[in-house]
Formats: sequence, C-alpha cells, structure tokens
Amino acid sequence: MSRRFPKRHYGKLAQARKLLTRKRLAFLFIVLAIIVIVAIIAVVLSGGKAEAPEPGSTVAAGAGANVCGANPAPAAGGLQPTDFGFRQIASPAAGASVRSPLRMTGQANPFEGAYSITLLGPNGSQIAAMNYNKSNVALAFTADLPFSVTSPTPACVWYHERSGRDGSPVGITQIAVQLMP
Repeated sequence: MSRRFPKRHYGKLAQARKLLTRKRLAFLFIVLAIIVIVAIIAVVLSGGKAEAPEPGSTVAAGAGANVCGANPAPAAGGLQPTDFGFRQIASPAAGASVRSPLRMTGQANPFEGAYSITLLGPNGSQIAAMNYNKSNVALAFTADLPFSVTSPTPACVWYHERSGRDGSPVGITQIAVQLMP
C-alpha cells in the first residue's frame, strides 16, 4: 500500500518546490554572471587579443629561413598528443626542395579535425592554400597541396588552424622550403 500525504501537506509541498526552483535559478544566474565577468577580465588583461599569442619565429635555422619571417600567430609549445593544437610535422623538412604537389605529413590533433596548409612566396604572397579535415581518432595525417611555379622559388609553408572568430590563421607552424617547377 502506498503512503499518501494528507491533503493539508500538498500546499506546503508546492511551496517548497517553488522555493527550491527559485533558489536554483538564482544560483545559476550567479554562476553565469561570474563566468561572464571572468571572461571579460581575461580579454581585458590580454589586451583584447583572445586568440593570437605574441609573435615569434618557429622556423628552423638553415637555408631559406628568412623567407618565413616573423610568425604572426605561433603554435603553443609543450602540447601533448591528447591536447588540441598538438602537431609534429615530419615532412617537408626545413630547407627541402619540393615539387608539386607539396606533401605534408606528420601527427596532429587539430580542434574538430580542421586544419589548413598555406604556401607563401618570398614576398608574402599566397601561392596556394587548402583547408583539410581529419579524424582525430588517429594522430597521423597526410595532405597534398598542388602549386605551380615557373622557376625555383623560396617559399614558406604554414600548417595552421583557423580562428573560430574570423577564420584567420592561428597556431601557425612555419617551414621554409624551395619550390621546384
């Protein structure tokens, strides 16, 4: 036999539920306000730059290293394979001579599997670029980027992810190469 509350308790139960619901809503509102305040403080302290770290070069020393110049948004250092943004580029090696299509291989864990490869000429002009997607179940990746040059050309290859805010390159790894016709 189920136990039933006397009718006089139904009103008190309803009042208790309303009070509990109000307390939960007040708590959630306070938590949300704290999160917003922390986010605003983080943006203010970073000078309004929420995504791009300080410029620095990730170009290996060697022939053609000056082609890449300063890195506008370098990749974070010290990342583990399980961290989003992790990458180890196996090829092409810095200073390598490559023919079309440029084949990039390595291991990476880009956010949502989305990454890009951009090929820049000596004056910073874009020679070729392509967006790629991979499964993050496996770290290994291989990507081919077709390009066309008429003579040996020093170039800079960027492996990078795209900003969720505006699609601009972030987390850039630069590799100086020599493009061959």
